[in-house]
Amino acid sequence: MAGWFERFSDTRWRKASRDLGWARSAWLALALGLGQAAAGVLLLTWAGVERATETAFRASLPVSASLRFGMGQTLDGARVAGLLAQQNEIAAWRLRRQVSAQVRAGSGWRAARLTALDDPTRVAIGRLQPESGPWPVPPGVLLMERSSLGFSEAQVGEPLLLRVDRRSHSLPLAGLLRDVSLAPGWMEHLVDLQVHPDTFEQLGLPAGFNELQIRLRDPAAPRAAVRQAVERLQTQMQAQGLVVQGVDIPEPGQHIHAAQMNSLLLTQGAFALLTLAAAGFLTFNLFAARLQAQRRELGVLKALGASARTLWVLGLGPALLLGGAANALALPVVLWGAQAYTAFKLDLLNFPPSVATLPWGALCLWAGVGLLLPLLAAAWPLAQALREPVVRQLDPGRDLAPSSGPLPAWARGLGPWVGLALGALLRRRSRSLLTVGALGLALASLFAAAALKAAVRASVDQLFAAQSYELLARLEPGGPDGAMEALARALPGVAAAEAWRALRATVVGAGVGDARAFALIGLPRSTAHWRAALAEGRWLQAPGELVVARTLLRQQPAWRLGQTVSLQLQGQGQIQRLRLVGVIESGTQALALMTREELPGPATRLALRLRDPADPLAAAAAGQALQAALAQAGQAPAQLSATAQSRQVLEDHLLMVVNFLAVMGVLLMAVASLGLAATLAQSVLERRREIGVLRALGLGDGRLAAVLALEAALLLLAALALALPLAAPLSAALEWAFGRIFFVLPWVLWPGSGPLLQVLGSLLLVGLLALALPLRRALRMPTAQAMAG
Repeated sequence: MAGWFERFSDTRWRKASRDLGWARSAWLALALGLGQAAAGVLLLTWAGVERATETAFRASLPVSASLRFGMGQTLDGARVAGLLAQQNEIAAWRLRRQVSAQVRAGSGWRAARLTALDDPTRVAIGRLQPESGPWPVPPGVLLMERSSLGFSEAQVGEPLLLRVDRRSHSLPLAGLLRDVSLAPGWMEHLVDLQVHPDTFEQLGLPAGFNELQIRLRDPAAPRAAVRQAVERLQTQMQAQGLVVQGVDIPEPGQHIHAAQMNSLLLTQGAFALLTLAAAGFLTFNLFAARLQAQRRELGVLKALGASARTLWVLGLGPALLLGGAANALALPVVLWGAQAYTAFKLDLLNFPPSVATLPWGALCLWAGVGLLLPLLAAAWPLAQALREPVVRQLDPGRDLAPSSGPLPAWARGLGPWVGLALGALLRRRSRSLLTVGALGLALASLFAAAALKAAVRASVDQLFAAQSYELLARLEPGGPDGAMEALARALPGVAAAEAWRALRATVVGAGVGDARAFALIGLPRSTAHWRAALAEGRWLQAPGELVVARTLLRQQPAWRLGQTVSLQLQGQGQIQRLRLVGVIESGTQALALMTREELPGPATRLALRLRDPADPLAAAAAGQALQAALAQAGQAPAQLSATAQSRQVLEDHLLMVVNFLAVMGVLLMAVASLGLAATLAQSVLERRREIGVLRALGLGDGRLAAVLALEAALLLLAALALALPLAAPLSAALEWAFGRIFFVLPWVLWPGSGPLLQVLGSLLLVGLLALALPLRRALRMPTAQAMAG
C-alpha cells in the first residue's frame, strides 16, 4: 500500500494536480458533471426499467393468449382440462369473465370492469399481488387494482356504489391488489375491480366463464409460435361445439406499454448524448488551451530527455483527475435522479417501486465513460503538442506572431474593433469552431423541443377542433336515437344534441391474435358534432362506407382506400362489409366511423353542445340535469366526460413527455454556456500581452471591454447561424419519433421568435458574466506586467 501511495503521490501526479488548476477548471468540472448526470440518470433508468420488466413482469408468468367465446357459451374447468390434456406446449390455464360496469365517484360516474377468475390463487399464470384486504376475494366484496384508486375517488373499507345492467348495488371495497399486466387505471380512465365468481349472481348476472387464458411452457416463444398453438386449440374446441369469438395475443414477455417506454427513453437518451458531446467539446477546448500555454514547458521536458510515457502521463493525468471530480459531483444526482425517475417510469408501467434495484453494471459503465470522456478529449491536443518540434515550442517570439494571416477584405472593412474580435476568434480556430458547434447544437435542441411542444398543442387543437360539443355521455344501454336526442335537447343550457351508436368490432379474416377489437361508431351522415380532419380520402357520403383512424390503419397495414373490408360486430352476430373511403387523425385511439343507420342497436352516446360553452360550470350543470332526466326515464346513469377536461388530461400526459425533453435541452444549453464562459475566460488569459499592448497604445478600458464583448457576440451569432438550419431537421426528427410512439403530429419546424429572444438574451448574459472576472483581472494588471506575459 505504501509503495502504491508513493507512486501516486510522486512528482508526476503532483504536477498533474497543479496543472489542473482548480479555480480555472471549475467550469469544466461542472459542465462534465452536468453531462454525466443527465446521461447517468437516463442510463440507470433504462437499465432499471429493463430489469423490472424481467423480474416483475416475467416473474408474474404473464398470459400468452386469451380466447373469448360467444354469448351463451360458458366454460367449466373439467371440460377445459380435458381439451387441454393433449396440448403439451401449454403450461397453465385459467378461466375468466369480465363485465362492464360503472362506479359512483365523488364527481360522477366512472367506467369500470369487473373481473372474476375461476381460481385467483393459481400461481402458474398471471399472478396477482394482493396488497390489502382478504385474499382470495370472498363473495360479496370488491378488490380494486391499486392504480385505479385515485381515479375512482373511492376509499378502502367503505361501500362502493356499482351500476351493472341498469341495476345499482352497494358493495364494500375490501382491499387493493396489483396486476402488472394492466396499464394504470388512471391512464386508461378505467376502474378495475376483482370479484368472486359468485358475486356475479348477487348482481343479477348469469354464472359461468366465457374466456380462456393460457400460458405456454416456453416463455421466450415468439408470437408466431403462440399463434400456431392457439390455432390448434381453436380447431379442437370448434370440434367440441365451442365457437371462439375473438383471440388476443399480447407481445410475449413485454408489457403493454413497454415499447412506448423504450422509445421514449431512447429519444431522451439522444439528448443526454448530445449533452455529453457538448461537455467533450468543452474539455477538448480547455485542454488544448492548457497545452498551448505549456508548450515551452513541454519543449524543455523533451529537450531534457523526458520519455513519451512520462509526457503522456503528465498530459493525461489532469484529465483523469477531472473525470474523477466530475463523477464525484454527478454521482449523488445520478443516484437520486435515477431512483426517482425509475419509480416514475415503473408507475407508468404499473410496477411497484420495490422491484427497482440499482443496476451496478450500468453504474460501472457510466463511471467508466465519465473517466474515459476527458481522456479522449485531451488525447488529441496532447498528441499534437507532442509531435510539435522542440525548436518551435521554445520560440519566444511565437506569442507575438500574427493570429492566422491577414483578415479578409470584408472583415477589415467592418472596422478595427471587429477586426480585433475576429482576429482573436481566428487565432484558435478549432476552439472557436467547437464552442460554436456546442452552442449551435444546444440552441437547435432547445428550438426543436419548443417546436415539438408547439406541434403537440397544434395536434391537440386539431383533434378537439373536430369535436363541436362540450359534453359526451356514454349510455349503457341507451334508447332510440330520436328519444335520446329529444331528452337531451329539453335540458336547460343545452343548445343541440346528437345521438351516436357504438359497438366493438374485429376484422374478419385477420390472423389469430391480430383480430384486435376496436370501437365502431355510427354517426349521422350529416353530423354537425364531429367532423375530424381528413388525412386521406373523403368523409362518409353514402351507405356502406367506412372512415378509419390512422391508429387503426397502422394495425391493419394491408388496408387501402377503396378496399372493401369485413367487420364482425361483437354481441350482434353480424358481419358488416364496408368500403374504406377515408382516414382521420384521432390521437392514440383505434376506431372506425360509419353511418348511424347501418349500425344496429340503440344509441350509446350523446354529444351535447351547450349554449354557453365558455362557462366552466355549464358542463357540470348539464351533466347533473342529464343524469336526473335519465333516472326519470328509467335509464342507467351515464358516464360523462367534458371535452375541456378530456383535452386537459390528454395535453398534460403528452406535454409531460415534451417537457422532459425540454429539461434535457436546458441541461445541454447549460453545458454549452459553461463552454462559452470557459472559452472567453481562457481567451482573455491568453491575450494578456495583447491587452497590455493595446492599453499602452491608448485604448481605454471601455473600448477594450467592448472589443471582448463583441467577441462573445460574434460567437453567439455564429452559433445562431448554425442552429437555424439545424433546428428544422432536428424538429422533424423529434416529431417523427413522437409520431411513432404516440400519433402523427402536424409539422411545426420553428417555434417562433419568443424562444429565440429568450435563449439569446440568457446566452449573452452568461457570456458577459463569464467575461467579467478575467476582464477585471486583466484591466487591473499593470501594463508592464501584462506585456511581460
